[in-house]
Amino acid sequence: MVFARPLTASLPLVAAVMSAAEGPSITYAALEGAGGSRHVVFLSGDEEYRSEEGLPMLAKILARRHGFRCTVLFALGPDGTIDPECQDCLAGSEALDTADAIVMLLRFRRWPPEVMERFAAAWQRGVPIVALRTSTHAFAFREGPYREFDSFGKRILGEQWVSHWGRHKQEATRGVLEPGAAAHPVLRGVADIFGTTDVYEAHPPEDAVVLLRGQVLQGMAPTDSPATYRKKRSTDAVEQPVNDPMMPIAWVREARPEAGRPGRVLCTTMGAATDLACEDLRRLIVNGVFWGLGLDVPSRADVTLVDPYRPSLYGFRGHRRGLRPADFALGIPFPPVDDGAFFERAIVSRGDTSRLRRVLARARDGNPVTIGVIGGSITQGAAASKPENRYGNRFAAWWEAAFPKAAVTFVNAGIGATGSNYGALRAARDLLEKHPDVVVAEYGVNDGNSAAFAETLEGLLRQILHCPNSPAVMLLFTMHRQGTNAQEWHGKVGAHYRLPMLSFRDAFWPEIAAGRILWEDVEADLVHPNDRGHAAMAGFLARFCEEEMADLPDAADPDPLRPLPPPLLGDLFEYVGLLEGEQLVPVENEGWVFDPKVRGWTSDTPGSAVEFEVEGQAVLSMHHVVKGPMGRARVTVDGESPRVLEGWFDQTWGGYRQSNELARGLRPGLHRVRFELLEERHAGSSGCGFRILGLGTAGAGGRGDVAPPPPEYRPAGHSAWDFWFARDGATTFAFYLQAPDEQVPKWGHSSVGLATSGDLRHWVEVGEVLRANPRGQWNDRSIATGSVWRHDDAWLMLFTAHGRDGGLGLARSRNGLSWSRVGDGAVPVRCHPFRVPDAPYWRETGFAAGTELTYRVLADPYVLPEPIDGHYLMVANAVIDGEPADKRGCLALFRSPDGTAWDGCGIVAAPRCYDRLETPQMWRHGERWYLYFGAARENPVYRANMLAVASSPAGPFVPAADPELRLPDGRSFYIAKVIRDPSGREVLLACLGAERLSRPYPVRYEEDGSLTLAPCE
Repeated sequence: MVFARPLTASLPLVAAVMSAAEGPSITYAALEGAGGSRHVVFLSGDEEYRSEEGLPMLAKILARRHGFRCTVLFALGPDGTIDPECQDCLAGSEALDTADAIVMLLRFRRWPPEVMERFAAAWQRGVPIVALRTSTHAFAFREGPYREFDSFGKRILGEQWVSHWGRHKQEATRGVLEPGAAAHPVLRGVADIFGTTDVYEAHPPEDAVVLLRGQVLQGMAPTDSPATYRKKRSTDAVEQPVNDPMMPIAWVREARPEAGRPGRVLCTTMGAATDLACEDLRRLIVNGVFWGLGLDVPSRADVTLVDPYRPSLYGFRGHRRGLRPADFALGIPFPPVDDGAFFERAIVSRGDTSRLRRVLARARDGNPVTIGVIGGSITQGAAASKPENRYGNRFAAWWEAAFPKAAVTFVNAGIGATGSNYGALRAARDLLEKHPDVVVAEYGVNDGNSAAFAETLEGLLRQILHCPNSPAVMLLFTMHRQGTNAQEWHGKVGAHYRLPMLSFRDAFWPEIAAGRILWEDVEADLVHPNDRGHAAMAGFLARFCEEEMADLPDAADPDPLRPLPPPLLGDLFEYVGLLEGEQLVPVENEGWVFDPKVRGWTSDTPGSAVEFEVEGQAVLSMHHVVKGPMGRARVTVDGESPRVLEGWFDQTWGGYRQSNELARGLRPGLHRVRFELLEERHAGSSGCGFRILGLGTAGAGGRGDVAPPPPEYRPAGHSAWDFWFARDGATTFAFYLQAPDEQVPKWGHSSVGLATSGDLRHWVEVGEVLRANPRGQWNDRSIATGSVWRHDDAWLMLFTAHGRDGGLGLARSRNGLSWSRVGDGAVPVRCHPFRVPDAPYWRETGFAAGTELTYRVLADPYVLPEPIDGHYLMVANAVIDGEPADKRGCLALFRSPDGTAWDGCGIVAAPRCYDRLETPQMWRHGERWYLYFGAARENPVYRANMLAVASSPAGPFVPAADPELRLPDGRSFYIAKVIRDPSGREVLLACLGAERLSRPYPVRYEEDGSLTLAPCE
């Protein structure tokens, strides 16, 4: 079965499929070969050993490797699909009329007379027969003209059904050459035969030549030792060692019908579809066809598979449903799988692939990449035959094959029998410190399908997504035996963060439920995929990446990254701490000891108690659960909400680490966790032992490995200053001026950078979005501070242009991420003379009423995002003509219907003590209008952050009662903005050191109009 494309970058997922016409049978044309186009007819029809799977594979080999024309006949149900339980059907039986040889695997057939006539006629004209497994009891006619065929096995093949000699489905078969038969042509090239079916009791007649005997093994593996018990034969009740003598499993004879020519017969009691995976058993059967037809048997017949073949395990009522003869056409692997359909079903959501595309682009350019996987035992690799067959290893191998110039590092952070709660606690240690570029998270079967587990998964994902290198994250959903998993709730979290999500369950469960694919095809037990299942998962992941690569632009510019949205369920598990057993230090202890073998604190004495201190808003415990002398412990946090934890486990496959949330919503500070061993225990346990493996904490204020607050934002390799902001739904866009760190001086060499955030704490760098024009054009030096707002269906940016013929420029964007200029010059800004009104503010500043002031705009436009009376308002850094340099700074107000031209409304603030009033912001809170600006003076040098208030945007804005803004932590800053966080609360974001953006400071409005700032949270 081919579920995953080969681990190369460009090969197709499956081999090209040759078309096959629909019909009741399948015929394979002969290639040139020794068979000379002789017609071999294969008769399938048994309910247990999957002849409908094995015989087409043999027919392909005889047709394509040896030159026979081969037709395979099937039992078909009323709907035209293959149904081996239809004992009275053999569709296309007219092929028997031209048969030169027959290969059959039948069981208790009751064909109609016309079919039996054709079969009997073929036998009577001496057509050789190769009979497999249950063909010894091929027919079941209790009466009528074909009743004699009930003894077909005994009369013609040499034996009928007797009994299972080996234990069915418990003891496999090893073929042993019969002494003196090694030179027989049917055994040419045959040396090593093994099958998972058991040995049949068989006693061929004296005229049969025994070729092979079956050694009963003690188990189902080829390396198992021979069985040694004794058993009575069904024929005569004589007891003998089961392997002394061994029963015949293959013999040849010449059988003579009552009327007609004699025909050669090869009979083997092996031949289930799984047995035919053995090369030498296939060679035995191919040799039997050559010998039966009197042809020279090859010295070593080529029995290489023509198409991939992975048969079903034998068993009643286990055949694949919905198959038609055409599904076995040449070029189709078995079972026939439309990998495209499987892959499309596997895609739960393609999500936002910008992170993944960035990693693909880096790998394409030869940069190193790290691939990480995190999950439970499936990710760890349980049931994979070897490490390289695990889905994570296979996925990493795809990266190595697709990008041979990139160094690929693989990190497997899977731990069996653990969920995303423990995953969130250990992610930093086991995964994130390796700096993965791509992470696949797989907790679909270890987590419950509930909001509680979705919350812990969300915390894990936020930890990964907030890593500075912006790793790509993909969710992978596996399944339990009943087709269940945690996909419903996990999918809600994945959709919230727009993650690519792939479901192994969605791909395969519909086929398994319909019987077209068996559980055993892809699963090794109740939950763990086998090698084919792991290959399928890796194939889905690789194909998803290949499709992203297919339309990845050649340009080096990466896709812009969107910010993380606010939490869906909570960010409690984004900030975590983990204290494993050896890190736990008791503050009180009566009777507990640290056991280095289990790496935990243990006790088996009821009444013993131990206490530990932790700090966090939630507390989790980890303890060992195992079948053994284990008991129960009562656990309390701060003496409240006692909980009893069970240490006994009723399964024998081993113990596991169980994680339990003990408490949440805790107050800040230290909390005491007390374990007290109880005398009561499970009825199945013989002791009271208990093993504490660790404690975890979640939420702000934790200890140990608790994540620190996110760093203040600074673009990689750049300084950033003069931030301005815009909001698109839950996403905040932070625009800023930036210059490379090595650029000296930075002023006058700036471009516009962009970062995005969903919470104003974690920022995703988009990079440069607008730069100065080439030399010789307008605005050919640098870009300075601007403002962004939305108008109609586009975003607009008004910015300060430096260089030849400066002024204010306008840029436009559809998505806020990619910007282009509007026009090739400055937008018109008309500054009408301002007549000083007779008002206290102007009298205090020394301007006489009626004085006409002329002014001009310097820079730093700020546009209110919402229009007023159909016009947008802009306040900008301006200067008054004729004033001394240290007194000329002012702020002027303008308006525009669409941002393409601005008309002056007058001066709204002129303190007459600053050179410039830089990067202003105007906003309304309650009945007041607020105006912030950076106060700048060159002689003597002065920088401050000032606040003024007014009753309307037209001003005048008078200084607030406490006009200077200060940060509560005492740090200096220059230039800031007040915006709303995702909860709607107003906060201040400050530019620190002309190089980075602070975390949010909550704003509090005082009754006198002043603002106070609370510490960052």
